[in-house]
Amino acid sequence: MPKRKAGEDDGDYTTDWLVISKQYRAKQGFKCEFCSVDLSNHTRLLHTHHKNGVKTDNHYSNLQALCIDCHKKQPSHGKMFVRHEDMQLITRLRQEQKKDNQGLGWDNIFNMADTGVHGVLHLCRSKKRPPPIVGYAIQDANGIVVAQLELAWPSTKFGVAISVNDLEIARSNGWKAFSMMEALEALDRR
Repeated sequence: MPKRKAGEDDGDYTTDWLVISKQYRAKQGFKCEFCSVDLSNHTRLLHTHHKNGVKTDNHYSNLQALCIDCHKKQPSHGKMFVRHEDMQLITRLRQEQKKDNQGLGWDNIFNMADTGVHGVLHLCRSKKRPPPIVGYAIQDANGIVVAQLELAWPSTKFGVAISVNDLEIARSNGWKAFSMMEALEALDRR
């Protein structure tokens, strides 16, 4: 056990941290231990987290392999920045690897979704709407992903996107696609 608590002069990582972190993530098969997304082809998006917050406590029992999204959701990690493109990649990989997230409960939907769309999720849940698919890929005729909706209800072709480019492409493909603010207004009227 560490001799101090997290936050008490945690210092810096140990000099062998990069090696320990890489070995630990490899031991976990480069999968997030929380959401199970496989990041073996995107290892930079998988971090090694210290459960007790002490950066020098490198016992395997204190480590956890987490994708950057799950890592930023850990206590005292809320300020961790995750690029939108990286978040989209993680959500797309989760979607592809789980094949479909329809039928998941609201708690799982919240865990999978970008925190930027949680307001829409809260409104949908409060209005007893069905949960959306998180990270829905819009494909062209050749099966190439041309846009990604953060949240989608494919049966009604209703979706929410953060990227303006994704919004425009979704709309040009017949989707009722909205930004966060537009979606909140549209859902509140329904």
